[in-house]
Amino acid sequence: MPDPAGNSYREVQQFVYSDDPRLINGLSGMTWNYPASKKGHIELELYRAASGLRVSLCDTWINPTDETVYAFAKYTFEADESVLPGREWVTLCIDFDVEKDVLEYSVGGKKLGECKLQSEAPTGVSYLHLQTLARERDYDGSYLRELRKR
Repeated sequence: MPDPAGNSYREVQQFVYSDDPRLINGLSGMTWNYPASKKGHIELELYRAASGLRVSLCDTWINPTDETVYAFAKYTFEADESVLPGREWVTLCIDFDVEKDVLEYSVGGKKLGECKLQSEAPTGVSYLHLQTLARERDYDGSYLRELRKR
């Protein structure tokens, strides 16, 4: 979709909830694979126009629209209005360490939360899973402009 902030030269990924009856469910999401890591840093440039996103790190591929991802993810948290301000681009930073059992997330250098490893991950995590938090029609949703992993 076009950048909601008006940059007409840039396309971005949008996450919405559609009420299209042809779909099994209206959730939109994405799954991104990267080399398995026990420790790492991920940066996501996000824009919340309405509902936020469920952010999950997994050790297996899970369908981007699977509404049970939270139960199978190694780490999962909600990037809602308490994490993402409305209608501005921010960088959400995620630092995880499987051996220390923790994931921390921050925006603008301010730690906003952490979550514990939900189950063993002997080879680390290798998938970032993003999915809309909306559970009813939301055509504004959230946007992803860029992602980076170190």
